[in-house]
Amino acid sequence: MYRSYESEAADRKDLELPPGVNELIEKVMEANPRTAKDMPTLVHAWFGSQETGSSIADILFGRHNPTGRLSVTFPRRLEDTPAFISYSKGVREMYYSEGVFVGYRYYKKLQNNPLFYFSYGLSYTTFKYSNLRVLERIELGGQGEQSFEVSVDVANTGNRDSHEIVKVYISDVEYTALQPHKELKGFAEVLDKYTLSYWDKEAEKWHAERGSLKVIISRSADPRDEVLEREFELEKDIYWTGVAEFTTADIVPDNKYPGYHLADNISVYFGVHSTYSCG
Repeated sequence: MYRSYESEAADRKDLELPPGVNELIEKVMEANPRTAKDMPTLVHAWFGSQETGSSIADILFGRHNPTGRLSVTFPRRLEDTPAFISYSKGVREMYYSEGVFVGYRYYKKLQNNPLFYFSYGLSYTTFKYSNLRVLERIELGGQGEQSFEVSVDVANTGNRDSHEIVKVYISDVEYTALQPHKELKGFAEVLDKYTLSYWDKEAEKWHAERGSLKVIISRSADPRDEVLEREFELEKDIYWTGVAEFTTADIVPDNKYPGYHLADNISVYFGVHSTYSCG
């Protein structure tokens, strides 16, 4: 891709290769009949810096086991993407109609089978998951930071040294608000209260809803990669604002600027939590 064709500030008209590239491929195939046309495997290298070539060679020739995972979802057809709903009508406006079902959540909602799921990846070895552990009943507080632990045993059952990336998904079995069927909540074992919550628009607060929830251990967002699951109960509904309150004296002490002081009745609010989505 060259600069005049690739852009981050404008929509592309299609997903075709730049002009002349297809013709170049055809000329190469005419000049060399041994050119591979239909390949069962493609290597997507992304942007791996100056050692990309050496790293790919080490993986392809078996000197190193691949452990990377996709950070996006690859659909089978352009028509399967949520953006196509707007593009197909020929309008210039782009509507993000998927709402909270962003990324892999959208394909799960529509029971759409993507070409490659979020977090898909290959390996020369295999792993066995067992002994999923989580408390059967969990009670969280309000504004205070609290956490709970999910543990699972992972064993390398192949003949190659490697490490495995274990994904923890949470599924609200009895949800009342519109939510994804399952969401990735972390790569570590210790999870906080935001793991079990969603932003309640009516209450204008974070809401961890009382009832049954499910921990799902999976290698990717593909339902076929789900290896273990365990239900647990959240004892009661919890609401909190997600902000902490400080007086200005906590932010700027009087002795920092001699001769000046801040009124004690002024409060400053700082957000203490941010969220991101993948896939």
